[in-house]
Amino acid sequence: MPNLSDYDPAVKYGANLDVNVDLADIRDANDNELLELDTVTAAVNFISISNAATGGDPGLTVLGDDSNADLNLTALGTGVVQLGGYARGTIVSGSVTINAQRGVIITTALSAASTSVNNFDLINNRIGTASVVHYQVGQWTGSAGRPVVGYGTSVIGRSTFSIINIPTDNTGSAQLNGTTEVRFVVL
Repeated sequence: MPNLSDYDPAVKYGANLDVNVDLADIRDANDNELLELDTVTAAVNFISISNAATGGDPGLTVLGDDSNADLNLTALGTGVVQLGGYARGTIVSGSVTINAQRGVIITTALSAASTSVNNFDLINNRIGTASVVHYQVGQWTGSAGRPVVGYGTSVIGRSTFSIINIPTDNTGSAQLNGTTEVRFVVL
């Protein structure tokens, strides 16, 4: 693959760049591929990348001649596209700090002998007053009962949720037993 610097020395010096190449690479300081540029015949839409001043947000925007155009992000093989980072935290009860948009909270506080309500706090600097935090319990030990996951109104930096360990049958055994994963996403 050719390097962009082979075509235009401006790449090395950070000047404005107008590249007219197909399958050219932008490479890092170790000569590893960082970005590949590819052409499409008669393209009318493109991606714009913008930086930002202090307090602003950099942008990745679709621009072009069409009124509406999607942005396709494709992972390699069985990989997934991740937005906002991913994190894990372990909590027995009380609170856990995970400053990511999505992740997993692992709890060991739930037992089959108890049908009590287990309360947890997610402390996350990505949570705002308009945020909605969705939770999904990741352990299923029986077929009859289901745990109930609920949450109240999010406040800045915090969202609380409860897991009610519902019995699976008439014996009084609860649905959850042992380590439980609670997956969350902040919207």
